[in-house]
Amino acid sequence: MSLCEMKELYAELDRYVKDNLNLLLAVEKCWQPSDLLPNFAAEDWLDQLKAYRETARNLPDDILITLVANVITEEALPSYHSWLSRLGPGFDKSGADQGGIAQWMRGWVAEEKRHGDVLARYLYFSGLVDYRSIELSIQHLIRNGFDPLTENCIFQGFIYTSFQERATFISHAGVAREARKHGEHNLARICDQVAGDEARHEKAYERFVGRLFELDSDRCMLAMASMLRKTVIMPSRMMTDGVDDNIFSLFSAITQRNGIYTVVDYAKIMDHLVRLWKIETQTFQTAEARQAQEFVARLPARYFRMAERAIERPVKIPKRPISWIHDRVVNMP
Repeated sequence: MSLCEMKELYAELDRYVKDNLNLLLAVEKCWQPSDLLPNFAAEDWLDQLKAYRETARNLPDDILITLVANVITEEALPSYHSWLSRLGPGFDKSGADQGGIAQWMRGWVAEEKRHGDVLARYLYFSGLVDYRSIELSIQHLIRNGFDPLTENCIFQGFIYTSFQERATFISHAGVAREARKHGEHNLARICDQVAGDEARHEKAYERFVGRLFELDSDRCMLAMASMLRKTVIMPSRMMTDGVDDNIFSLFSAITQRNGIYTVVDYAKIMDHLVRLWKIETQTFQTAEARQAQEFVARLPARYFRMAERAIERPVKIPKRPISWIHDRVVNMP
């Protein structure tokens, strides 16, 4: 694609995104963290806090660990914004551009920032975690950086965000479900609100990719195949608490065991996107794109088979102290 053609594609995508800015809510209609947390300006603030801490004690450690990792992931928002801003030429040259993509990026960041804020404050108020260890982990993750291997390509980048927004929706909704099971309705309410945002953001990125398929179907198909050949890199894969550089693997194993986000979910997301963008029935011009189409269309079945085999194997979780929860050891099944 020539530079001129690329500029035309970005201009058309920008117009389309601008037409879909209604998927961002007006600030006045958004929930805010203070709506969901104890009111420290109220006369009964101490009673509110005590009640908050009392129900939080119902959470088992393995749910807490998933929640902590979700918080660390959300708090690395600066890395994700930096990555998104590099996906196209001049997405937001001044920092206050009024183009569709520029407005979407800023609005998306503004809504996403609330997620880390409310979840982090919940953990701090709960008293169940070593919050300094969590703060260290957040700082480490932002310093370590974020490379989803999307090659600064708008096609791969928006396909990636479509996948990740659905994954984060599943994860937050899963924590809400488990919190409710354990009688922790404060956390369930918070995670339901966060999951609702993620679902709305997912819908937006899916629309943007749908438009990219309309604008240049072959290039979009090749980008999707390229990204999926590398597997979808998780945003927090470089997380560390400063003690364990492999703590992401531990968190992943625990989250697989508690059923909040599993290999089956990964396969379901893959299947959803293939169906949503009608990969199997689209018509492509080049043999290379048709080969990519065949590869991607077969992936869901392949991942479901892998998931079935994974389910049959017990999840092995190393028995070791975890700094996030005051060096407690997660109970083995």
